[in-house]
Amino acid sequence: MSFLSVGIVRQKYEPPEGAARFLRCDTAGTYRVISADGSIEVELRKRSAYPVTYCEVADSEVRFGYGAYGAAESAEYLHCAVDIRGNLRIERDAFAVLPVFYVATPEGLLVANSYQAVVSRMPRTELSYAGVVESMAVEAYIARPVVDGVSWLGEREQLRYRGGELAITRAPDRPWLASDDLPPSNPKEFLKKYDAYLDYFIESRLSGQAYACEVSGGLDSATLPQYLSLRHGQRSLLSSLVLPGEDGEMQSRKLRAVMDLAGSGILLHDADLAAFPLARMLGQPSPTYFETMYMEVFAPLYDKLQQRGVKVLAQGDGADELLGHLTGADKYVYWGEDARGRRQKQQLPLYATDRFRELYVASTPSEPIHGKPWRPFSTVYGSFSKNELIKRDIWPVSPFADYGLYDYVQGLPIQYRANKNILRMYHHSYGFAPEIYDTQRNEDFDPFAALAFRSPGFRQLLERYLDGAITVQLGYVDPAGLWALYDKVQHADTESAGAAGFQLYLWLLAEINARVCSEY
Repeated sequence: MSFLSVGIVRQKYEPPEGAARFLRCDTAGTYRVISADGSIEVELRKRSAYPVTYCEVADSEVRFGYGAYGAAESAEYLHCAVDIRGNLRIERDAFAVLPVFYVATPEGLLVANSYQAVVSRMPRTELSYAGVVESMAVEAYIARPVVDGVSWLGEREQLRYRGGELAITRAPDRPWLASDDLPPSNPKEFLKKYDAYLDYFIESRLSGQAYACEVSGGLDSATLPQYLSLRHGQRSLLSSLVLPGEDGEMQSRKLRAVMDLAGSGILLHDADLAAFPLARMLGQPSPTYFETMYMEVFAPLYDKLQQRGVKVLAQGDGADELLGHLTGADKYVYWGEDARGRRQKQQLPLYATDRFRELYVASTPSEPIHGKPWRPFSTVYGSFSKNELIKRDIWPVSPFADYGLYDYVQGLPIQYRANKNILRMYHHSYGFAPEIYDTQRNEDFDPFAALAFRSPGFRQLLERYLDGAITVQLGYVDPAGLWALYDKVQHADTESAGAAGFQLYLWLLAEINARVCSEY
């Protein structure tokens, strides 16, 4: 079942005088409400942990969602209301952790946190050809899915469905594009500001909750558990995916350092090459690569967290961009003539044909689809990957997702953001484990990804989906280019092999999406 699901069939319903307009059909774990004639159906998971869900049924309206009404901008919430005529409104917060997909058809409206649930209930599906090529060109900030008509509700956006007409109110744009647009920030204020934010984050997200901290052994994810231990006297349950090879050995040493200083226990799972990429998710539609990229690798670890009763998981999403330097605005200004010009010059994957580029350029949006995000880019679009946790009743949070902190850090002099020096200074000032912040080498996923892309299983996936490939039939993909890219995977250095494999992965995802769409 989805965490959230709303279905509305277009029709005007006038119940008899005195008749029940909405019927509650709750189960042990789910709020479920249907209209008397079955034209409206609402399902929402019951949740008593953070964030608490609610469902209130009145005579002519159902209100449901999570979070408090009138909550502060720094709080998480999703407020929905539907009346007996099928008029729906949805308002969401600045964090948009729960993915919300929707599609309006002549028959009505479908809304769910699961992209697959929306697509499977559509009366018919058609390919979005723009979505096909954009997904292979990594236009993830647009996120036009391969199924035509399906979209998603972004941060601070509002949805209105009234009289069969759908309207989306976009959030106001972030007032700056690149770091240099911001007024200078004082680096001496970082410790005080980040302390204040972490204290608020702990009180509002973790206090009283069965939580864990996901740690990689890297700088970002090690910050919160060490702060909790040294500043709050509170040790945390830790979880980590352990990489193979030398990176895994280095990672294990760092994990021991964090565990000694801040952990009450640790759940580990060894990264499995057989589960990457696309092991179990083959044959399922997916909105972007964010949803599937590493999810199969992490799934067994998430199972362990669920078995331990964890309800909230603190992750490190957004730290790379929060603490980095935004020098260009290209990925935020993706519409209009300038964007069209960039698409004409953009280096595309080796398998992209002339027809691919023609459609890619012609599909350039003439106006914005979503506003410029107020938080780190990776945090905004990383929400597509959160359903694997949410379906296990675990809510993901990040201490690097605050938009006020984002503005402040992006205004710091560049030397404080280079190599995340401001966060390394923060670790040093509090006496955090030096194995974490004083290091010359950081482990990452590049070697693991390269090994997976070089595996026989990945070649078998390519061969399987190249046979009768829809993307080839459409004239967008040249098989010879695919195999040239695969040859690069086999013989290039680790970083280049990972990048080439990722482009092949994007083709696989687009091809699978196209096939699934044609089957519905």
